[in-house]
Amino acid sequence: MIKVTAISDLHGKQSKIQHLLSGGDILFCTGDITPIINRTIFAVLSFLKWFDAQNYTYKILIGGNNDSFLQRHEKYIRALIAKKYSSVTYLNDEQIQLTIRNRPVSIFGTPHSINGTHRAFVLNSLQDQIQKLRQTRFHSFARPSSSYSRLQRRMPNSTGSNQHIEAEVSPVWSHS
Repeated sequence: MIKVTAISDLHGKQSKIQHLLSGGDILFCTGDITPIINRTIFAVLSFLKWFDAQNYTYKILIGGNNDSFLQRHEKYIRALIAKKYSSVTYLNDEQIQLTIRNRPVSIFGTPHSINGTHRAFVLNSLQDQIQKLRQTRFHSFARPSSSYSRLQRRMPNSTGSNQHIEAEVSPVWSHS
């Protein structure tokens, strides 16, 4: 069984959940990594250092509606992750292919919310979201929402259709 842990809305309080993270195959952080009043590079660096150190095979970061620093400085953040935090994967409307326990897994991550009240990664309508998602065929989907994380796991089988992957998903932290 694949062990997946999902966290979101940490707002710089990652130390409060450290005892809840037991390690596993995938750790998703689906947004809102920085404190609301301190959306700076220092807050992002603090989070990335902590996230990179977690005992998971794959660590996947997806921005959220409060992550304006990630949105404004994406090129810099990607270069920083590649140079210093290579165990972290940042997804922004992208799909990656992983092999977990000898099984292929595709994951698509999007940071976009619809009509959000905050500044980052906001689309105007459900139609905008659907159009954005149709640009990519995906089997797995992780995206932030205001107070929860959603994860669906799918894998193509030999006939090309999708087959459900058995996974233990632990939503550890989601605080608005």
